[in-house]
Amino acid sequence: CQIPAPPRFRDNDHPVGLGRGLKEGVQIVSEYPQAAVLLAGDTAVVAENLKSGALRGFRIAANPEAVLQYGVQISNANVEIQDNEISGAATAGVECSGNTTAVIRANQIVNNARAALVIRGGAAPRILHNVLTAQNHPAIVVVGSAKPVIRNNVVISPEFVF
Repeated sequence: CQIPAPPRFRDNDHPVGLGRGLKEGVQIVSEYPQAAVLLAGDTAVVAENLKSGALRGFRIAANPEAVLQYGVQISNANVEIQDNEISGAATAGVECSGNTTAVIRANQIVNNARAALVIRGGAAPRILHNVLTAQNHPAIVVVGSAKPVIRNNVVISPEFVF
């Protein structure tokens, strides 16, 4: 019995396999958690101006031929990012900005060049039950009037910035 290799999606120009980002009310779920891999440059997944939506069970990593700035960017959106592995981003694994009330739950946001999470502006995401790591940088950066709820995470980092 031969088991097919997990899918790998690659793109240098825009969020992979998602058009230009998550769509209103759409839940994108990997059948086998973290078996489907999104390889991208710039930003892998964008969630912008959404009332609902979800991304569950993916591995998000840098395309070897491009620089991944952000694994996931969320702006003015109420989405759920759950059970993903996000690594290889140059700036941050996940960035939340604007009027964002996202739930970021049970992810491994590790091995990014700088922060695991950057939360700015009026963002108020719920950060729950994640593993967040950073080397030589803060794992979580909170800027401006952001008001995140951060609970029950494993954080491995030399410092925090609030």
